[in-house]
Amino acid sequence: MHRCLLFLLLLLSAGCTTSQALRVDPIATSATKLDQAAAAEAALLYHLMVAELAGSHGDLERAASEYLQAARLSSDPSVAERAARIALLAEREDLALAAAARWQKLAPGSLEARQAVGLLSLRRGDLDAAVAQLAPTVQSAPGGAAQGLAALAGLLSRESDSAAALEVMQRIAAKHPKNRASYYAVAQLALTSQQSATALAALNKAIALSPRWREARLLRVEAYLRLDRPQAALDELSELLRETPHDYDLRLQYAHILVSLSRNREALAEFRKLLEREPNDIRALYPAALLALDAQLSDQAEVWLQRLLALGERPDAAHYFLGRVAEQKSNYQSAISYYGRARGAYRDEAKLRIAVVLAEQGQVEQARAYLRELRGQNSQLAARSYGVEGEIMRTMGRLEDSLQAYDAGLAAFPNDRDLLYGRAMTLIEMGRLPAAERDLRAILAKDPNDPHALNALGYTLADQTDRLQEAARLVQRAYAQRPHDPAIIDSMGWIAYRQGRLHAALNYLSEAWKLGKDPEIGAHYGEVLWKLGHRDKARRIWQQALQSNADNALLTNTIKRLTQ
Repeated sequence: MHRCLLFLLLLLSAGCTTSQALRVDPIATSATKLDQAAAAEAALLYHLMVAELAGSHGDLERAASEYLQAARLSSDPSVAERAARIALLAEREDLALAAAARWQKLAPGSLEARQAVGLLSLRRGDLDAAVAQLAPTVQSAPGGAAQGLAALAGLLSRESDSAAALEVMQRIAAKHPKNRASYYAVAQLALTSQQSATALAALNKAIALSPRWREARLLRVEAYLRLDRPQAALDELSELLRETPHDYDLRLQYAHILVSLSRNREALAEFRKLLEREPNDIRALYPAALLALDAQLSDQAEVWLQRLLALGERPDAAHYFLGRVAEQKSNYQSAISYYGRARGAYRDEAKLRIAVVLAEQGQVEQARAYLRELRGQNSQLAARSYGVEGEIMRTMGRLEDSLQAYDAGLAAFPNDRDLLYGRAMTLIEMGRLPAAERDLRAILAKDPNDPHALNALGYTLADQTDRLQEAARLVQRAYAQRPHDPAIIDSMGWIAYRQGRLHAALNYLSEAWKLGKDPEIGAHYGEVLWKLGHRDKARRIWQQALQSNADNALLTNTIKRLTQ
């Protein structure tokens, strides 16, 4: 060994003292009587030292190349393993594969070596080699094939080429057709590669083999949601909750899916159950407060929002929504105080709400002056401030002033989507349909799939013109994107009513009414019930709508038109 080190030092010193390439005189070599083994060992040490020096200087590619040379000279599998790892750091997968193959040759029983060769073959596009290498790792797992399949799915899920990884997993899983874990592993990889239908098909097979397999059923919930089948996801969760009614996290997931479906009343009931068990869980506390606020349950919303503040959780949101609660209760000074304390993401919205509160108090000109001042102070809020002013004026019935506000905003911010939409709403109330249509079509010219503009234009055409087919096409495009939006469902129902399809209209409008107790939905729903002869039920719906919306013009006019 000493002779080898001396030889290596001579090599290195020669490299430092001369610029000429190192030459070994055959006679001198013969004279040193170094045998071949010593020379090989010296070469090995040389490559190792050069690799380490290159690595210490950040030259990973040189380090990887030198380590591979060392691995080819060494019988130690740890040298090949290090060569593979350095090559991966250097992003030289060709060198890494060669090193991993050497590693596997020196340690044929190493699971890590086999996995490395398999994964690197996959990355090189050789899926046959990848399957050949990775398939045996399933059976050799300590916990058997089920554990091996799960471990393999975990490895493959980290691969950038998710489609190739899924194909490899499918080919290996096919070797275990009676093992439920094979289908579960395929489903995991399919969801990773955005192939939700493939995932669902695999999960159905896994659950057919093991109907009460909880993990597979929960993963099927995710597949349903990815496929935009929320009702199927809810049905699955409902069945799981019947089996384990005290599963807190399962109920929490169920409540959140209800929110995503705009089934807010049901969601609020679930959050209440959760908060009875865990009163300070912000995962339930925060959404429950917002749902209570939306349902105009001001006292309950206030209790939950104050609890958030006491916990020190989401203070900016809590202050903002406490301002909204105070507005609902007509506690205008409290509302302004809460809005003034909102920071972060809610600061700008809170500033704009202060103008709305001033108007609600009857201080309309003060609200307009405040908005003008806000524009000068905060250019980022300027466009929105014009929109708030236009909406305030429209709410007050001052339609000309509303139009002037939107016109001024669009002069400063041409083609602003929100200002165009707001102006269109004012123009519709003014009976200026062609101008309103121009604004809505300007929005659609930039974003043909804007669901709000599609719905607004389609509903307006159905309500105020005979262009019913065109209206239906527009609203159907909005409905395809947002099938659970009560406003869009209402439009679908109103179009069906205008087309004379009363029973179809009733189905849509009853669903819209369940999702949101909006006065206009109530007006439409009641009218269809009235026309179908269900007059007592129509009166009940109108009465419910009037309880919190007694001044809604469409609602009151509908009732007068049909009952007088």
